[in-house]
Amino acid sequence: MHPILVCAFIGTFFFAWCRSASSQTPPLDPRKNNKVVVVRKELKEKPLPTPVPLPGIPQYTGQSRYTSGYSFDNGNGAGITYCEKWRIKEDRSAVLTWYRTALSAAGWRMVPNVANAETAVIAAMKDDNYVSVTVNQVVSSDGYNSDVTLQSFQKNPK
Repeated sequence: MHPILVCAFIGTFFFAWCRSASSQTPPLDPRKNNKVVVVRKELKEKPLPTPVPLPGIPQYTGQSRYTSGYSFDNGNGAGITYCEKWRIKEDRSAVLTWYRTALSAAGWRMVPNVANAETAVIAAMKDDNYVSVTVNQVVSSDGYNSDVTLQSFQKNPK
């Protein structure tokens, strides 16, 4: 049988099975204590017109300019995620070296990193908090050579 026909047959079978399974789900009885679990709620981003101090994360000491950022509550008291974007005068390798050194000195444990010709990502964990630093090498006329995105998840203290 042709592969496209096999995929179409499997897709039709799966769709029919899902419809029959959902039609067998009994309706909720309003007289009983039905519990509804919200799997995901929409996360509302809160703009950050100025940078906020991120607890435990060293502030870059080279020449930098804040460009934008936002934060959002992860819901259910889990914590807050921050995202800040910066332009930095130093080149990508200098920025990466600075963050690796500074985060390690502050007690962050490095996790496997990703890099290609234009972008590199450093990720680290400390307690139940997480930080990632994405550095892009850019060519600009204003003398800033790197775009940096700093993302941090800060767990709410119990």
